[in-house]
Amino acid sequence: QGVDLITSEDIDIITNKIWTEKLDKLLSKYVVKKSEYSSTDKYRSFFWIYEIEWIQVEVMWEFQYRLSDWWWSKENQINKIMNKKYDWMNLPMLELEQELKEYENMWRIEKAEKIREKLNSSRGE
Repeated sequence: QGVDLITSEDIDIITNKIWTEKLDKLLSKYVVKKSEYSSTDKYRSFFWIYEIEWIQVEVMWEFQYRLSDWWWSKENQINKIMNKKYDWMNLPMLELEQELKEYENMWRIEKAEKIREKLNSSRGE
């Protein structure tokens, strides 16, 4: 969306249990790790890991992250999704305003600041 963020070589998909099971049927030949629950001080969820042509794909459900007040976020938060055309694909993604909020909630201040700068420049500020 025009924000220069260092990205990792993976794709994270946050969904629900039903869609996770459907995705597993489609991606079963790429499975690296079957569903298990994981919890750290920052995140917790069930997740499956796939590897497709050297790209790691993590599918998570019941995903939560630690908020700045140390409470946990709601599971699989429902946010407004937009579709962005990239090459031949329509990619569903969060609007930048929501991305900013999510990064701030996860204490990822550097990335949040880059998004804020992009939003401000788009508004002419």
